[in-house]
Amino acid sequence: MTLSAAESISHLKSELSTLYNQVIGGECSATISNTITKFSVDLYNLVSENSDATLATIQFFTMGISYSANHAIDTAIISTLVAKKLNWPKPDSIRLINASLTMNLGMLALQDELYHHKTELSPEQKKTVQDHCQESMRILRKCGVSDNSWLEMVLCHHERPDGSGYPRRLKINDIPIGARIINLADMLDALLSARAYREGIAANKAMHNLFGEKSKFYDAELSPVFVEAITYLPPGTVVETKANETCIVQHSAGDPLSPVMTLVSQSSYEKISATPSDLQKVYAPRAEIPSFALDKVWTHQDEQRDSLGYENYDPQRLVPTESELRHAQQALKGVTIPPMPAAILEIQKETSTKDPSIDKIGKLVSEDVSLAGQVLKLMKSPLLGLRAKITSINHAVMVLGLEKFNQMVLTSAVQNMMQNTGPKQEYFIKESRLTAHCAEKIAHIVQDVDPGEAYMAGLFASCGSLFLCQKYQDYAAFYVGHASKEPYTLIQKERDNYGTDHTALGFLVAKTWQVPDQVCQAIYHHHSPEISAIADPSVKPMVAVLAIATSMVNSILYGSSDSAEAEHFFDSGVNELLIEADDLKEMQEDLKDEAELV
Repeated sequence: MTLSAAESISHLKSELSTLYNQVIGGECSATISNTITKFSVDLYNLVSENSDATLATIQFFTMGISYSANHAIDTAIISTLVAKKLNWPKPDSIRLINASLTMNLGMLALQDELYHHKTELSPEQKKTVQDHCQESMRILRKCGVSDNSWLEMVLCHHERPDGSGYPRRLKINDIPIGARIINLADMLDALLSARAYREGIAANKAMHNLFGEKSKFYDAELSPVFVEAITYLPPGTVVETKANETCIVQHSAGDPLSPVMTLVSQSSYEKISATPSDLQKVYAPRAEIPSFALDKVWTHQDEQRDSLGYENYDPQRLVPTESELRHAQQALKGVTIPPMPAAILEIQKETSTKDPSIDKIGKLVSEDVSLAGQVLKLMKSPLLGLRAKITSINHAVMVLGLEKFNQMVLTSAVQNMMQNTGPKQEYFIKESRLTAHCAEKIAHIVQDVDPGEAYMAGLFASCGSLFLCQKYQDYAAFYVGHASKEPYTLIQKERDNYGTDHTALGFLVAKTWQVPDQVCQAIYHHHSPEISAIADPSVKPMVAVLAIATSMVNSILYGSSDSAEAEHFFDSGVNELLIEADDLKEMQEDLKDEAELV
């Protein structure tokens, strides 16, 4: 059986503790580099697979394991999350973890002793602390480590930006950025850790003390990244609500200073959505923290992923696998995807005839009161820019023409579906209409993409998010926090937190509504990191159009981002379609104005 994240971290700590005991005993093997790197790869993969569950473990001391091993793994977890926010490549992140796990080799025995220490350090102990960076590097070199980046991070992990650190009193421009990350992660975990002479500090206070702008340790480049990566109330924080319910934060999203949280109740292990204003207490970790079975809080997600057999993304696969669709259906248990209104099918049939009847189409729409009302409401939208006052459904058909009218009917039906799904649907109604509008515009300036189909793809691209929003109260804040910055890792994070992702769900909704296969496939692939590798060349241009439209709309609605992921997401679409990014600037400006009209 696959270990949960908490069990895996505990196992890693145990193995590291054994290695540390060998180092303390004077055993220094040339294999230490490979052993540490193996630990680092395992830890990197754990953080990548379930960042919330691994981050939570830093607030829970693993009993029976030395403090030095607990602290090193915790520091490595924090450092890895920050490196991910900085979009570091995996090899660089592995070096960072290597350094985190070996930064204190030169004072392991003393570090474990000081965990229980209550009096002032002796001169000998102070010297060991002051010399441990050089000693750690010496041990690594003796064991055959020759990676200069790894060694430099170990040597410099106690240097401070203002030059007050040790051993070389370097200033910020001379300190490797990895060493600066480890230094801050090291201090954060130290604040959270209870000691013999003090309790641990509650996560929100520790974050404020270390990363607030008035902190003497404030790093203008890195502190904001730590706040975004960890948040002031990170997963694993135990809290008490104003309803006197003791809970643990399972997920934290949105504004990192005041996040929307998914809490898990200690009494029932049920999920609760909350914000900081709903809390009356944040517990200090480890010392007074109430008991929680971490596996009950997060293992269900792990088991669900394992049982459904989630495969890695494959651009050669045009449609979701059976396991992905089962996963989507299980995640939405209790939520019904409404069928396409019968009127739309009849309208499509009539439109495809040699001589379609405007009267019949008007009658079909008018007979569906809800649909007719939404169509007439949509006709008044400033986004359409219609000068004529629409007086009836038949009039709308004549003014717009059949193709555009059919788009408006489908849009109206999708909006009706969205407005029946929950209080946060406004995010996705606006995103859906703007993405459809933008995709259609892009299709008009490229070859091989039908503008009508592009409109349809844009309209349904957000539907998966809509249903996740209906099922999970924290999803809207989660999506807003990640959509514009992390278009690729967003999909895995959705799987980690909600058991499915919005691309598979969007495919499912579009299929249910009998959307053409090519459009469904483009919806499934529209967050693809490898557009050029998609198997069907007829699908690639549509995916590229969606990538550009999604990127532009998310930037406008949720804030522009200069992250490497966001830039690559936009550029991949532009490169696939062989268009100039400058050609889209005017469209982007128009879209900003149109966003105000939706």
